[in-house]
Amino acid sequence: MLWILVASCTAWYVGAYESTDECRTFQSGDDVSLLQRRASQDSFSLEAPCEAPCLQRDSGTPGFIMERLFHEEAVSCPWQSPGQAPDEDCKRRLAHINELRDAIAQCERPLAFTERAIGHRGAPLVAPEESLASWQIGARSGAGYLECDASVTKDLELTCRHSNCDLDSTTDLVTNHPDLNAKCRVPFVPGSGMPATCCTFDFTMKELSRLCAIMENEVNKSATVASEYLIGFPGFRSNATGNVKCHKVESYAFYLKLLKKSGFHAIPELKDTWNSRTEDFLKSKGKNIYWLADKFANMLQTAGFKPWPQEGKKSHPGTLYGIMQTFDYRLAEHWKTTRPKMMVEYMWQVPPPEGANCSDGNGDYNGPSGPGGDCGGEKLLQHLNQLGVNMFSPPIRTLLASGPGRTIVPSATAKILKEMNVESIGSWSLERQGCSPKPDGPNAQPPTAALEASSLAPCWDPDAWYYSTTDGRSTWQHLDVLPILDALFKKVGIRSMFSDYPATVAAYANCVLDA
Repeated sequence: MLWILVASCTAWYVGAYESTDECRTFQSGDDVSLLQRRASQDSFSLEAPCEAPCLQRDSGTPGFIMERLFHEEAVSCPWQSPGQAPDEDCKRRLAHINELRDAIAQCERPLAFTERAIGHRGAPLVAPEESLASWQIGARSGAGYLECDASVTKDLELTCRHSNCDLDSTTDLVTNHPDLNAKCRVPFVPGSGMPATCCTFDFTMKELSRLCAIMENEVNKSATVASEYLIGFPGFRSNATGNVKCHKVESYAFYLKLLKKSGFHAIPELKDTWNSRTEDFLKSKGKNIYWLADKFANMLQTAGFKPWPQEGKKSHPGTLYGIMQTFDYRLAEHWKTTRPKMMVEYMWQVPPPEGANCSDGNGDYNGPSGPGGDCGGEKLLQHLNQLGVNMFSPPIRTLLASGPGRTIVPSATAKILKEMNVESIGSWSLERQGCSPKPDGPNAQPPTAALEASSLAPCWDPDAWYYSTTDGRSTWQHLDVLPILDALFKKVGIRSMFSDYPATVAAYANCVLDA
């Protein structure tokens, strides 16, 4: 194992660092600084020989994935005290991880283009989400599909923003554009103690194009000047494109043209249609969510993206596919009723309690005429499936559970989806969560004495949401990333995986799953 690892590190770091002595055993505490140094390195260079703007396949440098998968703490057993001899559960887990890492270490093209990997908002672990740079890095990381979250604008266009109303924390609107801040439905007011609320439908597409996308920031609602409003982004992320002066906020039309030109599949999501603010805005324009859904679908179809072939799951080389995503089951119903051949993926975040209707504050599901909202109840899934919706994508935690001997096994929901014989199961989002230095979430508890004293501190958060149904919680050290991918693809049967840094999924798919 060791000689393979050392040889692979030396080879894979060529071009990524000035020297190869970065290939070493990493200690917790130097992760953030190492990531920050990455910002000036050429493995994330955005220069491209193709006519700009464009995306490139098979052009990434695997050095960064080596940092995340090939160091000592990536194979720790978090339930054990430091220095404790591995128990049988730990031995099995380490053997499994090493088997997967060996396959990746010996792989010639870990970042080859693969439809298994989806760039969630591009690659926001290392670049501002939904920006050209984020999509470029996602493409170079092996992603076959790249995502745009389409949000409606004041002039009824669509822009790529993850939430309709997060412009204050994902762009430079508050800090650099006082004239636009004044147009926000809740502008930033120095010393008010209130955060700004700035929505895409407060602005025209032309106005939004003046903004620069930034890494998703925490905000200081008590700031006394605009320059103090943005606090910074989580330490497990890094802006690897810090030398770029401005990442322009892009339109949905630009995204479709970019992917079509560059040869990548599209998986856009129509955002926040169940949100009352969105519905109220559309009503003020004499429109509704179904009008917006039709516009969204027509643009995807007109751009030339195709549905999967009906005769089987295997895609046709040279054909670019388009998948429409929604958390709103009303839109899933609408699309499949009006455009039965187009591909629709229904997503949900919070399944209802056992025996209850779907409800997360947006309404209960009570049949096809029921209100919209985020809902993953079995009754609804079966209803949508009968309409022809055969692609479903819940979060990681909904598809996995802990089994005997600390193994990772399919959840009850995963078994339901397999029994329904759906065409595709996807999941989200790998690389979305990292270390937490303090309890984070409603169920968080103080760390055990063993974890507090271990080398994993401060990565001890027991409430890590994405991985909360499996042993080995979310940490920057990637404690369970490879076994989680192995369980999702081989046991659950997912077809593809969203990731904030799709190189990890691509390496697993190219070197293990499809090798």
